Formats: sequence, C-alpha cells, structure tokens
Amino acid sequence: TGNMDIDGNLTLTDGTFDVTATPYSVNLAGNWSNTAGVFTERTGTVTFDGAVAQTLTGETFYNLTIANTHASPSSTNDVESSAAVTVTNNLAVDDGQFSYFTASDIDGNVTVASGATLTPAALSGTLTVAGNWTNSGTFTHNSGTVTLDGTATGKTINPGSSSFNTLTVSGSGGGWTLDTNNLTASTLNVTAGTL
Repeated sequence: TGNMDIDGNLTLTDGTFDVTATPYSVNLAGNWSNTAGVFTERTGTVTFDGAVAQTLTGETFYNLTIANTHASPSSTNDVESSAAVTVTNNLAVDDGQFSYFTASDIDGNVTVASGATLTPAALSGTLTVAGNWTNSGTFTHNSGTVTLDGTATGKTINPGSSSFNTLTVSGSGGGWTLDTNNLTASTLNVTAGTL
C-alpha cells in the first residue's frame, strides 16, 4: 500500500494489510479493528488523528502516534485500546489522550507532548518501556506500574510534573539517568540494570 489517510474506520477481518518496506504511513480518523486479519507493520507509522473518541484492538505497530484533536480529552474522549498494544519502535502522544490496555509494551521511546495525556485504561494497568521516557504533558498512573526493561545504557527519564505509582527498573545491563531534578513514585523497584 502507499501512504493512506483514512477518514473513517479500518477493519481487518481476514487477509493481510501490509504497509510495505518504503515505509508508508497510515493516518486514521476512526477506529482500528483487527479480528482475524494480519497487519504487517514493517517500519511504518500509524497515526490516530481523529477529532472524536477512537478505539483500537490489540495490535503490533512499529511507530504509533496519537494526535487526536478532541476538544475535551478524557477517559471517554480518548484513543483507547481494548487489548495489549505492542510498539516495536516509538510511541508518541502528540495530542489528546491515549488510554492503553494493561500489558502494553513499547520497545523504543515514549514521548508525551505538552497538552497530551498518557494513562492506563483501567486501574493498575501495566506498561513496559525499553527506551527513554519523556513527559512534557500529563501521565496519569491510575495506580499502575511502569517497567523499564531495556538492556542498553544511555536511556533517560524525564517525568515532567507527573508522578509514577510503581516504577520498576528491570533491564539487565540497562542504564537510565534522570533528565530532571525530580522523580516522584509511590514505589521504586530496581531489580536489574542501573538507575
């Protein structure tokens, strides 16, 4: 496929949706539903850019960007996943609110822009991140856990003005430094790696 701008919903019920190796991008204003199809993400970027609430089923993306422009982002006016999402590169929350399902996993960096919000969709939701954590907006922990599991050094944490509930550093050989003077967490666990 080429670059795609979908003003409605994307539904995969069978077959394969392949962004090809160029890579191409997909901009989606509606909902993402994959019940029995195959999405081949390659190194493409999928952007949720609707102006109303959007939903997505569990999926694996390469780059995932949230750029929802709802005038009043909230737990009902958000981009929300109904199953765990895997991002094999970077997650960028540029606008609106992204409410992720528990056990979601980001293999690269997480960036939350000013005015944007990242939060677990349900109480005590978990998120695993291998790269940098950069928050210039709002992270609402919802009594959940963020686990930093990368195995490379040179990673940074900038929580901005938001706090963590439970922050766990568990990446063997990984190394994180604070890119700010303040980090607030109810519980901090370092089980492997260096903070």
